[in-house]
Amino acid sequence: MKILEQAKKTMESLPPSELMAVYDMMLIMRKRRVDKSDARRSVDAYKKVRAVLRGCSGSLSEDIIRSREDRI
Repeated sequence: MKILEQAKKTMESLPPSELMAVYDMMLIMRKRRVDKSDARRSVDAYKKVRAVLRGCSGSLSEDIIRSREDRI
C-alpha cells in the first residue's frame, strides 16, 4: 500500500491539468488490460477455426475466389 499512498500524495499536489493527464493515462492502461483479454479470445477463436478447417481438403481461398467468379 505504500506505493498507493505515495501516488495519492503526489496527485494531491498536481495542478488540475496534470491531474487530468494522469487520469487519462490510467484509463488508457485499463483499456489495454481489457484489450489483452480480447486478444486472448481472438487467439482461442483462431485456434478453433484452424481445428475445424484442418479436416478440409483443397484451398479455402480458391473456393472463395471461384464462388465470387460465379456471381460475376
